[in-house]
Amino acid sequence: MSENKKSLIDIIPDSIDNAAKNLTNKSTKNIGTTLADIWYLVFGGISQAADKRKLKYSYALKEFEKELKKELEQIPNDKLCEPDIQIIAPALESSKYCILHKELRMLFSKLITSSLNSDYCKYVHPSFSDIIKQMNPLDARNILIFSKKGYHPICHYRVHFKDKSFDDYYKNIFLSNKDETDLILQSISISSLERLGLVKIRFDEEVSSYKYEPFEFTNLYQQLQNDIKNKIIPKATYIEIIKATIELTPYGEIFIKSCVQ
Repeated sequence: MSENKKSLIDIIPDSIDNAAKNLTNKSTKNIGTTLADIWYLVFGGISQAADKRKLKYSYALKEFEKELKKELEQIPNDKLCEPDIQIIAPALESSKYCILHKELRMLFSKLITSSLNSDYCKYVHPSFSDIIKQMNPLDARNILIFSKKGYHPICHYRVHFKDKSFDDYYKNIFLSNKDETDLILQSISISSLERLGLVKIRFDEEVSSYKYEPFEFTNLYQQLQNDIKNKIIPKATYIEIIKATIELTPYGEIFIKSCVQ
């Protein structure tokens, strides 16, 4: 067995030992051994060959090890519980395709450690690993915004025409993530989170009116106005902002408890 493969096996038992260094009972050691065995089954066959792409993956894998170790060490000794293979194995398997992205690695780390913590394991659902696998880094950053309770404003940009018809040119305009200014990417991300069942959009509720004012000053809104003015959109007359709110679903709330805490 190579040195690299040994490190993959050894890291999980070491982290459990560090978290429970004053604890000598056999059951705690078994937790570390079981988790290490599952880790090796998932990652043991990954080549560490030194081409550029594999080196990058190898580095990300080591970072994942460090992050998971750090999370494990924060679990109190009396809260450690036996690994559930239905949770751990799919989570590690799915993480193989995502660990180049720190945001997704952290969700997987939280999911795995939640399943080993008696305070959180009851919230962990086997489907969560597949949910994270279907997310991109922007989705992960956006779902963090919903970890705080409450509603967030969202809207559609609806274009009206001379014949009284209308078209929602841009949907799910979301401004709560200040770090992402591409509203098209934001719209796709929000639509994906809704598809995954983590958030819901409601058109029967609004937050305070002043919170919708920024939607009138986006580049996308200004572009639509110019297109109407310059008749690039034939027979269009004006834009209406269709106000809505977005919040976590009950499933999304449990996801936050398990993967964000």
